[in-house]
Amino acid sequence: EFDIWDGTTATNFAGGTGTKEDPYLISNGAELHYLANITNAADTQGKYFKLTNDIYLNNVFDSNWKANAKPWSSTGLFRGHLDGDGHVIYGVYYVKTSGWSALLNSTHCADSTDTPQNPISIKNLGIENSYFNGKFAGAILGKPDGNTYAHFTMENCYAGADVEVISKHTSGRCGGLIASIEKKNVTINNCYFTGKIGAGKFKGGLVGFITATQDVAKTVKISNSYIVTDVPVVSDSTYAGSQYVKYDNVYSTEELSNVTGITVLTKEQMTGEAAKTNMLGLDFTLFWKTDAGSTPKLYTPAERSKKIWDGTTATNFAGGTGTKTDPYLISNGAELHKMAMAGAGGTKGKYYKLTDNIYLNDVSNSDWKTNAKPWSSKAFYGHL
Repeated sequence: EFDIWDGTTATNFAGGTGTKEDPYLISNGAELHYLANITNAADTQGKYFKLTNDIYLNNVFDSNWKANAKPWSSTGLFRGHLDGDGHVIYGVYYVKTSGWSALLNSTHCADSTDTPQNPISIKNLGIENSYFNGKFAGAILGKPDGNTYAHFTMENCYAGADVEVISKHTSGRCGGLIASIEKKNVTINNCYFTGKIGAGKFKGGLVGFITATQDVAKTVKISNSYIVTDVPVVSDSTYAGSQYVKYDNVYSTEELSNVTGITVLTKEQMTGEAAKTNMLGLDFTLFWKTDAGSTPKLYTPAERSKKIWDGTTATNFAGGTGTKTDPYLISNGAELHKMAMAGAGGTKGKYYKLTDNIYLNDVSNSDWKTNAKPWSSKAFYGHL
């Protein structure tokens, strides 16, 4: 049984104090709506928020759910950090004749220097079965905004195939994830969009429109991401190819002229195991997984944690006998630590081979060194 939002707004969160270690917990639609409409800066600035469940805003199991949908609204200026924790929000229905139509209206960063002081972030969040229609529309965010040097990061986020983003306004901007970026320092990493982009003057699979500026401190960076839709990654405007908009390991079914860092592929080339061959820039060890009959999906934080070394030492390798023709196979951190601690006597003349990328700590967290698991090793006399 699914708990479908009743259209109300909560007055508190499910728990937490808003710190990084004890984030505010969001367990249902009423609490999410409370967050989306907080207008007092002090209530979100520097605060941390985390979803504890998938959230259903409408009954998307009804094929005609949009006809009687409870409308979404978002008027707040978000100034904190939202972690979806791998959960999905279903059934966002947001139709608006002006302004921003998105899960979150906009962010507002107070930074006035190039050094991030009040950065804002959204991560580990998915949107499914949703409809956005407004002058400026995006599935997750209207626009990252704020002072001159506003810093915003979106990572490990997506909007799926049944998400539709439309702007019927003559100067409308619609993006799969973000409607518009205007002269701000923005990073988009490990994200994807496979939905539909409808009418709109400026249309992009990830970002509807980008206004760049000749200031290296206000650079838009899009990396390790992909789209499958009928528009380019961002709208094909003058700014899309600016030297201050950078693309790295981005894959798209549509071409964006005069840029580097974007590879055009067909949907078939991004489907199933073919993705590993054609999307070499994506990390299929920690962040991405192939799906038979579908384009790549993101691992959830819980799934990623299982791929990171737990600090133990294996008793055996993944395979092999240690000879040149049949080397010991090392597939994870525990097996690597077994080799590292074997010493001269245990490794002399032996052959070893890695079978995968190995993560000894969760480097996806910017402060991973604070709680890092320490490494140790002895003299190595073999062949790696």
